[in-house]
Amino acid sequence: MKQVRINFKELKVEVGVDQFELQDWRKAMGNALHRASESVPMSELARKIYYSEGPIDILEEDFKTMLVLLGTALKRFLVDAVAKAGEESETKNKEE
Repeated sequence: MKQVRINFKELKVEVGVDQFELQDWRKAMGNALHRASESVPMSELARKIYYSEGPIDILEEDFKTMLVLLGTALKRFLVDAVAKAGEESETKNKEE
């Protein structure tokens, strides 16, 4: 199964037009996903994000579900940052 690897502790977020910063979003993303989760796997993923200390692996199917759930709970620019991190992870996996 395909996976994406994301570091929520150092998430590259667009803070202005074409201005990016690495920011720690573990707690906010974990809490948002926990509140929006509709299944045990998503609730477990929320905890995994919340307590992570570095990059975590997420199954591609769970990643897609997570993006939908976060889209209802967070601002678009934050969901975009996660989606982009996932795309970059997939690109790295293909190169290896």
